[in-house]
Amino acid sequence: MTAERHTAHIGRVGTAYQLLVYVESNACSTQSQELAALRLLHDEGCIRLVESTPDSLIPNGQMVDEHEVDASLYSLVYDLLHPEHDGGIATPSGTEKAMQVAKAVRHGADVFVTADTRISNRDRPFERQTDMHLLAPADALELVMQEINNAD
Repeated sequence: MTAERHTAHIGRVGTAYQLLVYVESNACSTQSQELAALRLLHDEGCIRLVESTPDSLIPNGQMVDEHEVDASLYSLVYDLLHPEHDGGIATPSGTEKAMQVAKAVRHGADVFVTADTRISNRDRPFERQTDMHLLAPADALELVMQEINNAD
């Protein structure tokens, strides 16, 4: 099984913006609100899953090949694509935020999932941290953030 079978690679992504949530792979429960929200978005066809290493976003935004994907990130993506393996469920808050992002996506936001340890974990050991981020391009940032704020 390769990452390519389960991943829609987008290619060049440009500047990355962190939206909604990130999930720390080494501390994440598969029943967490964040992972459940991402799963809901994926199940509704609202997001495309993109796997990458941290260096793929810095400095030039070039995506990496699937064989370079970090194992812990791949595990989270696999859980999203195969929910029968963990039984995670969406909490009301997670569902609400997921639906708000889904609404933004339907209005044109191109949302995808990737990893970047340097954005949120500058003070932690690099080799032990891989985060999953929900990201969108610059032209969709304002719309998506509006929808997320409206959910609060």
